[in-house]
Amino acid sequence: MDKLKLKSLSTGNKNTTGFTLVEVLVVVAVTWILISAVSMLLVGGLNLQRISVAEGGFAVRAQRLLNEMVDGTEGLIGAKDVLVGKGILSFTVGEPAVELTYQLIDGTIIKKREGDSIPVLKGVKTFEVSQNGRAVEIVIEPDNNTESKSSVYRTSVVPRNI
Repeated sequence: MDKLKLKSLSTGNKNTTGFTLVEVLVVVAVTWILISAVSMLLVGGLNLQRISVAEGGFAVRAQRLLNEMVDGTEGLIGAKDVLVGKGILSFTVGEPAVELTYQLIDGTIIKKREGDSIPVLKGVKTFEVSQNGRAVEIVIEPDNNTESKSSVYRTSVVPRNI
């Protein structure tokens, strides 16, 4: 009986439980690869979300600015004495008359009203205003640092009082 016990110890017991070092290393490597792949997907998704929020943010702000310039009680639609140029739009609205000026300064469109200067849109490459007859066309193009660099925002309006 001692010989049987000795033979079992020398050849190894095949019925033992546990993992070999090679099996543990394989599981750790596969787990590391899966965690890396999932984290890369998460980082890519976060970057895409950040870009879409930034692009949507500029688009919304540009659209609001165009709406403000055109519509409402202080909009271009009811303007008198319109002055246009590259990077500047100036007009008079209301009774008593109020002069409004929108001007591009260092990548920011500034609204000037009765001595106050308010930055209304940052990240602008081009702010062009042109007049063709009575129609006034406004073009806003974002700079290269803005995620919304592929879009150009434009509108055209015919003021009623000119």
